[in-house]
Amino acid sequence: MPVTFIVNPAAGKAGLWKRFESLWSGRESAVRFTERRGHAEELARQALRAGYDRVAAVGGDGTLNEVANGLLSAGNLPSWFALAHLPAGSGCDFARHWRIPPRPQAWVTLLQEGRVERIDVGRAAWGGPQQAGRFFLNIAMAGLPGDVVAAMEASGKPLGGTLSYLTATLAQLLRSRAKSITLIIDGREYPTRPYHLLAVANTSMTGGGMRLAPDADPCDGALDFVAVEDIGLPRLLWHFPKIYRGAHLAIPGVIHCRTMRLDAESSEDVLLNIDGEPLGRLPARFQVYPRALPVLLPPQDGTT
Repeated sequence: MPVTFIVNPAAGKAGLWKRFESLWSGRESAVRFTERRGHAEELARQALRAGYDRVAAVGGDGTLNEVANGLLSAGNLPSWFALAHLPAGSGCDFARHWRIPPRPQAWVTLLQEGRVERIDVGRAAWGGPQQAGRFFLNIAMAGLPGDVVAAMEASGKPLGGTLSYLTATLAQLLRSRAKSITLIIDGREYPTRPYHLLAVANTSMTGGGMRLAPDADPCDGALDFVAVEDIGLPRLLWHFPKIYRGAHLAIPGVIHCRTMRLDAESSEDVLLNIDGEPLGRLPARFQVYPRALPVLLPPQDGTT
């Protein structure tokens, strides 16, 4: 099927594209390179209007998020269409969840033999009466993760995605202060309490391999909500490694449930992290859009 490749030339592993291109040469396709933030959204809408059967986002989670937002903003997607992710970025948590490897030969198999499945997407809206919004495929977060991604925006990723996120997280942990937040979960309001972290997850991973929401299933019609109450800095640091194994949900002070819609507000300045991007602050609303996005996933036999 004809494919449009939307390639981020500044992605952390952009060199994989050249290796893939030599394997894919000769097949019907178009290649578009992003030139600025937000450009992938425009290119995705153009590819959809041009009638392409497949759009492949080549880059990290940020590139994938832009492409997905461009497609979803166009309305209902046709039944014959699917989005593919070729992970060539520094984090690629969406690909980790679906076990799409960063190997060009595996990408060929994905495009030729992959299965199409409609998955859920989340949407975060912020700014008072929800004036700004963003779809997310992985995880939307508030609090400590917002501070982390804001710091990374300023410093970049000198150690690559996983190590840069780890060091930035540890640095923010040392200065982390829980902030008072009021939650409304599926219409039920909860008392205002101090939280270090809120996460509304569609897939299981963030930060280059942190299993923040290990039970999240992007095909179950709901989002997984994970929150960390004010448990004190020593306990935060002691339990932090458990997040890479997904073993943190049993810790006292960690809340976990499923939700269709969650509202969060605070009188303090609480930053958001939407699929790894520093976007907005509380108050915000998070909700699920079931089966909204057709994506190309590895074959059931695991041949990738």
